[in-house]
Amino acid sequence: MDLRGMQEVIDRAIKEVWVSNISNDYKSYFLLKEDTLKNAL
Repeated sequence: MDLRGMQEVIDRAIKEVWVSNISNDYKSYFLLKEDTLKNAL
């Protein structure tokens, strides 16, 4: 697998975790949006 292929696999995995896990944590108030925004920068 080339570098571009690995990047796509990693990107897809991160997006899947966001959609299935992290968004549910926000709904349950386990995460604060402001802290996540800080970490994203």
